Amino acid sequence: MGDSIDRVFAHALNTVKRIGSNLSRPQIQDRLLLYGLYKQATEGNVTGILDRPDSSDLTAQTKWDSWHSQEGISKTEAKRRYITLLIDNMAKYAKATPEARQLIEELEFVWDQVKHVPSSPVESHAGGSSPTPSQPSFLFSSALSAVPARAMDPSISAGATDITAALWKRDFEKALERLNTEVAALREIMDSKKKKSSRARGVIGGLFGVVCSFFMFLFKHALVDAFVLLCIWAYMWRKGNFRAQLLARVIEDGLRRYLGRARYRLRQASRSVQSRRSNSVYSH
Repeated sequence: MGDSIDRVFAHALNTVKRIGSNLSRPQIQDRLLLYGLYKQATEGNVTGILDRPDSSDLTAQTKWDSWHSQEGISKTEAKRRYITLLIDNMAKYAKATPEARQLIEELEFVWDQVKHVPSSPVESHAGGSSPTPSQPSFLFSSALSAVPARAMDPSISAGATDITAALWKRDFEKALERLNTEVAALREIMDSKKKKSSRARGVIGGLFGVVCSFFMFLFKHALVDAFVLLCIWAYMWRKGNFRAQLLARVIEDGLRRYLGRARYRLRQASRSVQSRRSNSVYSH
């Protein structure tokens, strides 16, 4: 468990370095608390390491008091509190840039993987020895870029592969979720288009059916009327009606003329075809 906290702690320091100028200065109380937690997490109890400065150096005295306020806390617990407080302050004071948001989300994701795991009793305590990064300034000023060289030490960064894998898994799950959402949206669009097309086909089919029924009705009535007229004409023809005979002659003459024209056109077409065939034979 201690190794996991160390890896996330190193990742937090690296995140602060990468965000850099995108961080604003938080309240002085938060800065001092971050300083004290950092010193406690990296060096342990201040007692026996550094004496309290005199009143001539108020800044050093205030820093010492902040460090001393964490007396007795184990290094692992100090790292826990430091990471939690750092995430809260970065969420408040980091500028709303895409890069800063992404870095904070990555740190939160990595921290969520280990923060609920209970500490082991064999983990280092306040006076124990552990790798100590060189002291950075966590006052979110220009000195913030001076991240401890130990933060990326091989002993701490040995778990970088695990963090990268966890981040890759998170990004993959997000991409898969977006893909599922897009597929569902595309499916809804396709279903709506199918419904619209089926409705359109239904409307067109209904109109076509109505038109066909109307023309069939007209055709039936025309057949009936023609049959009635034919019966009347036959009756008048049989009675020797002059008008019926004249109508029959007019119809007969019209049919003969139509058939004569049709025969003439057929002969002309056959002659043109024969002339084309003969011309093609001679040309070859």
